[in-house]
Amino acid sequence: MTQKLQNVTDRIKTYEDACNELGRSIDPCMVLNMTDELAYRKLKVISKALNEGWEADWTDLFQPKYYPYFEVEINGSTSGLVYVNSAHAFSHANTLIGSRLAFKSRELAEYAGKQFIDIYKAFIL
Repeated sequence: MTQKLQNVTDRIKTYEDACNELGRSIDPCMVLNMTDELAYRKLKVISKALNEGWEADWTDLFQPKYYPYFEVEINGSTSGLVYVNSAHAFSHANTLIGSRLAFKSRELAEYAGKQFIDIYKAFIL
């Protein structure tokens, strides 16, 4: 039996890693050409795996909830998504990204925003 790496960010580098962490098979909807929907489904799995069982309690106004923050960068005729920072909300669910994509710590939000930026890009843009 192999020993789990201690740090969740060392274990989860890809969507497939997140599925393995949760004991899930890869989403069968990946064969559909619904890029934003597929990206959202991937991000839900990734955030659940990175949070290691923690779930946001949206009735607790004082529980911090973190999420990555992005800006759209426009260069000529092309645009891209750029990770900027992480943010948190104490009193309400911020629907810019989706409540299921909240993280228990700033560090995890920053890690997800940088490590999985291509998936966030497919979801947001």
